[in-house]
Amino acid sequence: MASPGSSGRCSSRSRVPEFRAGPSGGRGVPAVGLGTASARFMGEDDFRVVLLAALEVGYRHIDTASVYGSERVVGEGVADAVRRGVLKSREEVFVTTKVWCTQCHPDLVELNPVWQQKKLLEFCKEKGIHVTAYHPLGGKYKTSTVNPVMNSDVLKEIAEAKGKSVAQISLRWIYEQGASMLTTSTKRERLKENIEIFDWQLSDDDRLKISQIPQHKKVSVLSILCPDGVSSVELSEVDVVEA
Repeated sequence: MASPGSSGRCSSRSRVPEFRAGPSGGRGVPAVGLGTASARFMGEDDFRVVLLAALEVGYRHIDTASVYGSERVVGEGVADAVRRGVLKSREEVFVTTKVWCTQCHPDLVELNPVWQQKKLLEFCKEKGIHVTAYHPLGGKYKTSTVNPVMNSDVLKEIAEAKGKSVAQISLRWIYEQGASMLTTSTKRERLKENIEIFDWQLSDDDRLKISQIPQHKKVSVLSILCPDGVSSVELSEVDVVEA
């Protein structure tokens, strides 16, 4: 099954389905995008290789931000892909950037089977706000070598039964929540694997097991608070908008 509901449809430009945010529709957002936050830690030539590989295997959503320092090299990489014939035109690619404090959607939040954001997903659905997940595979932890998503016994069990990877189970679960997601890899085979999640689905039993996974948040608000802003005590009262 290629879509979790009427909000996703298969794009004619790629194999990746799209979501349309809000009641008025508008341009579709491909369900899996390439995150570029790691671009600032790579050489530009190395990043261009990753970007071209992602476009070649079917990615059509690229996420950027001014703080990543990736916007220029993404633009150059997309232009190069057009010249090479990988893309017919720039219009094939949905490029996301960040506009501070002026837009409320899409909402980019930490979301995966180990941090399921049930209240937030329900809130955004009611308000017509599309959710995009970062750290869909758990991300890298500075304080621990254990990734609770990739090392989840529940996800491993489901992956083995379905002949899929743990990463694919996590990404498919996010897709079935009606959210898009941002993932990245320097390995072509992983890039390809991460978008091969649309021609199968989780069972009701799979979803029940995932819903019972103990929750563990990776990103703490304490790491992003401004000393002159809202206190962590005040923020703890507002779990529905906790990112």
